[in-house]
Amino acid sequence: MKLSLRVMRKNMNLIKRLMSVLKVFGTILIITFALLLLIEFSLSFLGWLEKNDKVDSRSKMSVYDNDWGEKFWQEYPNIVMSQSYKPFYLWAVNPAKSNYVNVDDNGNRRTINPNFNNIEKSEIKEVFIFGGSTVWGAGSPDSMTIASYLSEELNAQNLKFSVFNKGQPGHTQTQEIIQLITLLKRGNRPDYVIFLDGANDSSMSLINPKDAYSHLRFNHTRDVFNLDFAYLKMHYLGSLNLYQLALKISQYGRESVPLNIVETNREKFLEESRTLINDAQDNIHTNYILMQALSKAYDFKFRIFLQPTIASKKDSLTSEEKIIWEKYRNDKVIFEYDAFHQMYNDFDYFKYPKIINISQIFDGVSITTFIDPVHYSPEGNQLLANEIAKFILK
Repeated sequence: MKLSLRVMRKNMNLIKRLMSVLKVFGTILIITFALLLLIEFSLSFLGWLEKNDKVDSRSKMSVYDNDWGEKFWQEYPNIVMSQSYKPFYLWAVNPAKSNYVNVDDNGNRRTINPNFNNIEKSEIKEVFIFGGSTVWGAGSPDSMTIASYLSEELNAQNLKFSVFNKGQPGHTQTQEIIQLITLLKRGNRPDYVIFLDGANDSSMSLINPKDAYSHLRFNHTRDVFNLDFAYLKMHYLGSLNLYQLALKISQYGRESVPLNIVETNREKFLEESRTLINDAQDNIHTNYILMQALSKAYDFKFRIFLQPTIASKKDSLTSEEKIIWEKYRNDKVIFEYDAFHQMYNDFDYFKYPKIINISQIFDGVSITTFIDPVHYSPEGNQLLANEIAKFILK
């Protein structure tokens, strides 16, 4: 009996010691977790402060030296980056209201149109204009987008046109056609459909070299469905500030190499890209055939405009544009744009008469028309809108 009591007491002591160790271990875990949480929140707060203090270099360009420029750049960045999923065409900018950037519930950027309240709808011609961020209006207030300038130019002829901005940042032409199809299925009936494309489609050969018929954010979308470790690491672990800090510490002292800097010459790069460029050209031709069928079925006219980039104006750059060019001239994206402009020269425009090459429209223009390699100043938007209007008014 005494022996069993000793064993029990011994076991109880062991349990007490074990509980004590567990208690200490648990306390350490809780304190460690609390410290990590505090560090994470502190880094998030510092990141928020840095983000709010960070100034987009484009905002300092002369085109924004006016009474609206500063306030516009306070509103614009947060709105354009806020996007959500849309069926079939994948994403659109979220609804927003501000002084200079307004987006409706369908993701459409506001276009300044005349007031047609007392006019029969049948008398008004509707124009849908599709494209990427250039059409959406990157770097421009609502009143100075291509769509708003297009409306202004069309209605200056005492005609009745209502223009709808269907551009979305990052969209490729195939996405835009899918978006058009969804609009047609819902009963929308435009009289004219305009596309202004080229930059995002050309970028596909860099983002997804195996398929020129894809879309931007291809890798992200694929990984969402695959749910592989790389996706989990990038979107969960990679989103933690602590992980980013640890990554920076581990890479401290290493020489960083810019992602897109070309380590070969331009001619070799263009030659290596030839197959993808041919595929992209075929993609535009195929989309043309689809648009012919849709326009016939739904009784509208369409035009596909091939857009300019800074690579098509490099011989007549302003002093501000030269700074942009020097910054990006060795970037693969610039080489890709250049390759696409060469491809435009090989188009059979007789066979595809509704494809219009306006990529050289800024060549010889003495004002600043680019705020970065692909996005236009308000003045650039107006020149493009006026050129597009000519083909509609014909």
